[in-house]
Amino acid sequence: MTWTPPNQPLPNRKSRRRGKSLLRNVGTALVAASAFKLTAAKAKPTLNSAARMTLTAAAVMSESDDGLPKFSIEAYTGGQMFPNLMGVYYDGPVVVDIAGVEVADSIPVHRQHDCERPVGHASVTLGNSIMCEGVFSVENDDSAEIRASSKNGFPWRGSIGLGSMSYEFIEAGISVQANGQTFTGPLLLVRHSVLNEVSFVTVAGDPNVRPAIAASQSSGVLTMNFAAWLANLGLNEADLTEVQKKSLLAKFESETVSAETASKDKTESTDKTNQTDTANSTEQTQAAVAAATASRGGAGLQASSLQAQLQASREQLAAEEERIQGIREVATTIGDPVVTEAGANGATLVAHAIRSGWTVGQAALYATRNSRPRVPAAHSTSPAERGSIGALQAAIMLRANRPIDRVVPNHHSVPSWQTRPVNDAERQRIMDQAQEFRDVTMMEMVAHGLRANGHSVPSGRNHHATLQAAFSTGAVSALYEQTIGSMAIQAYRESGDFSQGWTTTNDELNLEEHSRTRLESAPDLTIQPETGTADSTGRSANAEKVKVDRFSRQTEIDEIAFINDNFSLLRQTPIDFGQAAARLRPTLVASVLLANATMSDAVALFHASHSNLLTGSALAQPTLQAARAKLGKQKDGDASLNLPATHLVVPTDLGDLALQLTKSAFISNDSGAGNMNSLATRNITPIEEARLANGVVDPRSKTTLAGSLTTWFLVSAEGHTIEVQFLAGTGQVPLVMVTQLTGGKFGLNITVKHFVGAKALDWRSMMKVTA
Repeated sequence: MTWTPPNQPLPNRKSRRRGKSLLRNVGTALVAASAFKLTAAKAKPTLNSAARMTLTAAAVMSESDDGLPKFSIEAYTGGQMFPNLMGVYYDGPVVVDIAGVEVADSIPVHRQHDCERPVGHASVTLGNSIMCEGVFSVENDDSAEIRASSKNGFPWRGSIGLGSMSYEFIEAGISVQANGQTFTGPLLLVRHSVLNEVSFVTVAGDPNVRPAIAASQSSGVLTMNFAAWLANLGLNEADLTEVQKKSLLAKFESETVSAETASKDKTESTDKTNQTDTANSTEQTQAAVAAATASRGGAGLQASSLQAQLQASREQLAAEEERIQGIREVATTIGDPVVTEAGANGATLVAHAIRSGWTVGQAALYATRNSRPRVPAAHSTSPAERGSIGALQAAIMLRANRPIDRVVPNHHSVPSWQTRPVNDAERQRIMDQAQEFRDVTMMEMVAHGLRANGHSVPSGRNHHATLQAAFSTGAVSALYEQTIGSMAIQAYRESGDFSQGWTTTNDELNLEEHSRTRLESAPDLTIQPETGTADSTGRSANAEKVKVDRFSRQTEIDEIAFINDNFSLLRQTPIDFGQAAARLRPTLVASVLLANATMSDAVALFHASHSNLLTGSALAQPTLQAARAKLGKQKDGDASLNLPATHLVVPTDLGDLALQLTKSAFISNDSGAGNMNSLATRNITPIEEARLANGVVDPRSKTTLAGSLTTWFLVSAEGHTIEVQFLAGTGQVPLVMVTQLTGGKFGLNITVKHFVGAKALDWRSMMKVTA
């Protein structure tokens, strides 16, 4: 019987999916073209290369009264079957619910399930088993060959094709009724199917399944031999003990004698005789089969065995998935070179490693070896000559006293090896190899860069020729572009910034002016009387204008610096530029505080009308308490905001006092009596900033803004304070560009750009207090 399933996954123990195909059993181990065959009830499974499942049974042929050759097939007895899925450790049990099988009055009969090779037609009887009665109604070579070969003893088998199948997975320990029997899970129960056709097929390809039909030369009656009879029960004669074999042999002989007697008499009592004999020895046979199955290890019959096999398959699939993923990660982190080994046929590392069953370690070793530069044979092969670009970049950083063992966020200005974990094998190799180059001169580094890029170094100590070769091939850019960028960005991130923690950030898509709209807080709810409607309200909107500006600097490093080994320029320039870019944000924020520009309501940021300006109040415990209370009483429309003070921002001269007022548990008065400092419980963070004392030059307007030694600010980070804007795509860090000089000059141009802006969004969350 063939079963051509739809494209559906096989269930596992934790699911009961219906209408699914057995082709995808237990994960992805089976490809779409894989298939399997199930023999008749309790028969041992066989393999079939076609994309179908087959249930096979003996085919008995005879002559009809009208002279047409006919056949009879018991296609399925209604019991358990044990599939053997190709490439997957799963071998049972499966039950087809015959009550759910649909069939027409007459169905075609084919050879090998080929609709182009019909041999006859058949009627089907459905009960607790599936019986097919048919005649060879088609005269052709296939029909003649089947009839002739069966007379010569060829063991043809019958196979029926099912379609439109749906199934249910029965969990372990759960019982289900089907075909007049009770089955206990785990098992697959085919709930519905359509019987499409019947076919004559040859013996299955599994060598353990022996022919189930043999020809009697004396009588012409088709009978089973003992080995085939055992195979039809799913047993192997070699696995039986003598006691089991003796018991089963007696049963086999009884059935064989009954069949031969019934055939000779040509009476219709054949089936009754066989059923009577079967009933008399059912208990004995079942016990023998159970014992024999247990002696085989209970493959497919025990729930524990089934689950163990399913788990083994899952683990096998998981290991394969981990291997493939590991190989892909090697290609991502180290490289995916073209494999030059025999049989690779130009495949990349990922394709060849997966196809050839390489381990992750083998793939990593090959990728690592192929990531090393190919040095021309004329050059030295000493370790100092074998540096990769990554190792040379790390060596430049070491000479500049910059750390190379920190993980840096991914950025196009940062070498890729710096973004990997410190214990990454490739990064470890780069950092170890960098030690060999950390003390070389700038000209020697240029020569190593040429070799690492696969170029020759001019002979002798011709510095000009070496520089010309390095700059013309891009070797210098490969060495210094990301090296300088990384050092600049690290210096940027290491710089202090008093605006961190109480301001917010945002990204803008361009450098145009944008509106930051804020709706007024909703008014309090009002009573809605019975049968009345809710009061409507309007909310005003305020919009502050924000804008990102471009700030930049550039410098040049001439070839003279390389020839004279003026490494301080390479060491200090990126650090200076990174720190200069880092100063922009706090300077812009300080400019907002000191400029006190007008807001969208045409009132200054800090103004009495905004209830956020106190005058004549030097920093002290009482004035800080008063400012905190005033900040907390700010309103937005009718809503009281209850903003808590979170940051006390002061000029450097008031730094110690701010620390004492916010962190001391007690504050002593003039009499020496201790007073508990309630401010210490408010979790106010003190911040001191020299720009507030010294004043700043506004980076945008170039206006000089005066500072103050006594003016201080109280801020609530829970409200809208000052927003810092960056250009989207920059990662909120400066852009570092290293290009080669042109116009006949050899050297590098270093340009740092930073796209940033700052604007106060609301006055309610900030207080300004002057002495």
